[in-house]
Amino acid sequence: MALLQLALILILPTAFPIWLFLFLDKNTNLKTKIQNTLTLNPRKGLLHQKLFWLCIIIPTLYFISFGYIAWQEYSVSLTAGGLATFLSISTLPLALLSTSLPLTVIVASFHSTHQTAMQINQSKDTYEKEINRRNQEEQNTLINTLRLIKTELKVGWDIYESEYATDLKKLQSGEPYINIFPLGNNLFPIYDSAPAHLAHAPVGISEEIVRVYMRVKGLVTMINNNNTNATTVHERAMKVFQSLSDQARKDKVDFTREFTDHLQSRYEWHRNWEARILDMGSDADSMKLLTQEIEQLLSSINTKLDHHINQYDLLQNKAKLQSASSLVN
Repeated sequence: MALLQLALILILPTAFPIWLFLFLDKNTNLKTKIQNTLTLNPRKGLLHQKLFWLCIIIPTLYFISFGYIAWQEYSVSLTAGGLATFLSISTLPLALLSTSLPLTVIVASFHSTHQTAMQINQSKDTYEKEINRRNQEEQNTLINTLRLIKTELKVGWDIYESEYATDLKKLQSGEPYINIFPLGNNLFPIYDSAPAHLAHAPVGISEEIVRVYMRVKGLVTMINNNNTNATTVHERAMKVFQSLSDQARKDKVDFTREFTDHLQSRYEWHRNWEARILDMGSDADSMKLLTQEIEQLLSSINTKLDHHINQYDLLQNKAKLQSASSLVN
C-alpha cells in the first residue's frame, strides 16, 4: 500500500497536468496533441506555451504532494517558531517547488532561441522571395524587350524592303542607285533604350542583336550618303536641264514632244554621268551586299528569339499550372 501511495505521489503530479492539457486540446489526432503539449511553438508567445505552464504546475504539485506528507503531524502556527518549523520540515517540498524557476527560465530561453531561428528563416525566405521576384521581373522585362526588338527589326526591315531594297536588288553590278530614301533621326528607339535589359539575355542572343543593329546602322549611314549623292546628282543634272531649256526659249525652239524627250534624255545622261563621277555604282553594290548579310543575320536572330521566347512561355505556363494545382490541392 505504501509503495502504491509513493508511486501515485511520484507519477500523478507529472501525469495529471499533461493528461489535462491533452484532454483540453481540441485536435483529434493524438500525435498532434502530444506535440502541442510537449513542444514549443515559436509562432506563439511564451504564456501560450503549455510546456512553460507544465514547468510551473508540476513542481507546484510536487510541492503540495510532498508537503502534504511532511505537514500531516503539524498544525498551522503563525508564529516565529511555527515559521522555523515549517522551513525545517518543508526542505524537500520547497526544493521541488524551487525547480520551477530554472525550468521556466530554460523553457523561456529555448522559446526565445526558436523564435530567433524562425525570424532568421523568415527573413531569409523573404529575402529569397524578393530576389526571385526581382529576377522574375527582370526576365519578364527582358522577354518583352526581345519581343519589341523583334518587332522593331521586322517593321523597319519591311519598310526598307518595300520602299528601297526591291529596286536596289534589281540593279546590275556597278549601276548607281539614284534614289532618295528619307530617314528619321531616331530609327531604333527600342534598341537604344534596351542595353540594361539585354545585359540579362543569353550571350549568343545579345551578341547577334548587337551585330545586326551595327550592320543596320551601317546600312543607314550608307543610305544617307547615297541620299546626299543622289541629291547632288539631281541638282547638277537639273542645272544642265534648266540651262538647255533656257537656251531653247531664247532660240524660240518649239517644245515638241520630241524636243522634250531630247531634254529628258540629256538630263538622264548628265545625271548618270555625275553618278559615275561620285562612284555611286560602287555604293549601290556595297548596299546590296550589306542587305544580303543583314537578311541572313535577321533570319538567324529571329530563329533564336523565337526559340528563347517560346521556351520562356512554356516555363511560365508550366509554373502557372503547378501553382493552380497546388491551390486546388
